[in-house]
Amino acid sequence: MYFHKMYFRIKTPLLLFISSLIFLSSCFKDLDQISWDAQIVTPIAKTSLTISDLIDDTTNIRADENKQLKLVYRQKIYSYDNPLSDLINIQIRPLIKDVTLQSLELSPQSFGSTITLGEIIGDNTFLQMVFPDDSTVKNDYKGFTFSPKVDPFLVDISNFLESAVLTHGTLGIQLFNNLPLNFSSLDLELSNTANKTVIYTKKYSINSGQTINDQIDLAQALNGKPIEGNLTVEIKNIQAQTPPNKDSLDIDYSDSFGAIMQLSGLKVSEATAIFPAQNLVDARDTVGLLGMGDVELTKAKIKQGRVSAKVTSTVESDMEMEYYIPSATLNGNVFNFLADVPAAPPGGSYQFLEEFPYDNYIFDFTGKDGTLTNTFYNELYARIDSTGELIHLSLEDTLSMEIRVEEMTPSYVEGYFGQETLTIDPDTILIDFFTAFKAGSADFESAKMNITIENGLGIDGQLKFDQLTALNTHNGTSYNLPGLTPFTIQEATNLGINNGFVPNVQTLSIPNPEKLLSILPNKLFYKISGQLNPNGNSPAYNDFLFEGSSLTAFLDVEVPLSFKANGIKLIDTVQYNDETIAAPEEITSGTLRFIVQNTFPFNSQLKAYFLNPNNIIIDSLIALEPIKSGTITNNNSPATSVETVLEFPISNASLKNVLASNNIILEVVFNSPNMQYSKIYASNSLDIQITADFKYAAKTGF
Repeated sequence: MYFHKMYFRIKTPLLLFISSLIFLSSCFKDLDQISWDAQIVTPIAKTSLTISDLIDDTTNIRADENKQLKLVYRQKIYSYDNPLSDLINIQIRPLIKDVTLQSLELSPQSFGSTITLGEIIGDNTFLQMVFPDDSTVKNDYKGFTFSPKVDPFLVDISNFLESAVLTHGTLGIQLFNNLPLNFSSLDLELSNTANKTVIYTKKYSINSGQTINDQIDLAQALNGKPIEGNLTVEIKNIQAQTPPNKDSLDIDYSDSFGAIMQLSGLKVSEATAIFPAQNLVDARDTVGLLGMGDVELTKAKIKQGRVSAKVTSTVESDMEMEYYIPSATLNGNVFNFLADVPAAPPGGSYQFLEEFPYDNYIFDFTGKDGTLTNTFYNELYARIDSTGELIHLSLEDTLSMEIRVEEMTPSYVEGYFGQETLTIDPDTILIDFFTAFKAGSADFESAKMNITIENGLGIDGQLKFDQLTALNTHNGTSYNLPGLTPFTIQEATNLGINNGFVPNVQTLSIPNPEKLLSILPNKLFYKISGQLNPNGNSPAYNDFLFEGSSLTAFLDVEVPLSFKANGIKLIDTVQYNDETIAAPEEITSGTLRFIVQNTFPFNSQLKAYFLNPNNIIIDSLIALEPIKSGTITNNNSPATSVETVLEFPISNASLKNVLASNNIILEVVFNSPNMQYSKIYASNSLDIQITADFKYAAKTGF
């Protein structure tokens, strides 16, 4: 659109003539006044209507090889954007362990003692005489019985423990008799040396050359009493007897009778001891994901997330805490972390708090055996390493361990996402390619109009256009598209969790689009209903979503600009400025002349409206003669220009309005000659030049 100032200029000869009159008037003041008429032709303004005036947004215009134009337009009418955040909200119940120590184990320990024949005979001269050392004697005393005394012996295991209260434990006892004597009876007793607490006592009978194995539940025998690091072993109430079935005896004072004892399977409720390396907490937990509804997840890639670990410990030993999510991997590596938890001070506690990110890890939610959905498996361990030093630990010591898998924001999910009903509010969209047409209609020779669905979701679905109505709000006309059948949507193609997807594109053709376009719509009202997974979980657990994927419906229009124009109205505004008009009060009459060069293949009717500075119409001109269409010489070429000159005599009354106006509104109404289809080309234009032919009545006095 072109805007030009309106201007009038008096030709130079006239100016010289007027100047001469003024000069003469100074010399002949007594002469009567003299007057004369002058006619001046002046250009006022010009404008050009082109394709940009027919179609507001020319970015939608394309030209073919013959330069004929077509309208190619796409408008988004619906979008279900990034449903991943709507459908999936992964929440994992925190792993919270408020526990006392599950168990404390001590290493197995062995100790023993022997009594030689020499120690049993001792200072008994009679026995020394009857059974001299290193001899073979005749057993003249078959069945001879005597009661030797043996001093208790001490066992020191304080380098292993000082004191321990057992919850489990076994005392294994092996008695062996390498003496030439039978023991028809003896008492074996084990006790704490310091407090004389008897741990175990039992009567045995063992013959020469015999070995006896025995085992007792030591924890039961102690019955809650502690075992200490210094033990006393006593063999008492011995009844020794020469074997009644042997004729001779081999006497060697170094032959011995012995007891070997082994402590094993020791678990304690508390102890001051040297503890071996061991797990204090061993938690293997399977939990279901929270708040999933109908969604069944099997896999997810996590864009961002973290594990927060909080531990409060009263354990008076350094510990290692190790946490695993075996089903979460990154480049083949399982998610885990190892953290040191320092020993708590005696009678106090220590708190540990740290966070561990798991960004970009891939989580498997099928459970430990891979057969479930919405299942999260994790493992938590707390262990101590052996320091070789005596420390005090108790099952009353507490570990409060809180593991939270937080802020799990997925960038990809896989599984089954349920039969989701799409909530689509009815809406109206603007169709802006005919907004320049203020009235009339167009009968297009051909057109294509499609609903194009681009499905970037790994979910199949169904859309139904319950209503699709084109509206022309300028003239109140509308057109209802015939009912469209439900539209089945195929899911996108999954290229892999790290490679993205390819959207599935499907097209639904709208029948008879020429009828819809003929009303020159500027709005489209739609009412859509839809559903995801209309066939349920089939194929099983095949749904997927990537971050940023969407389901989008477009209106696609392709219209060759070949149509019958029926009263299509275009409006243009031309500005001009009357400040340059010389002596407007001396203008007596005139003619406005519109010189039109038309290469559009349409006849046109012209109206002009004059506006004052307040944009109020104060006058108008209506051309009775049409603007002739361009001449079509070849149906595949643009029309050649045809000139039409429209003249409007201006009365004195209209002259004042014309001179008082600032703007001219030009209204052009197009009609196809003989209602033939007319093709539009890029070079088509309607060029208008406005000139004024004014008559002046100039006066002066002598």
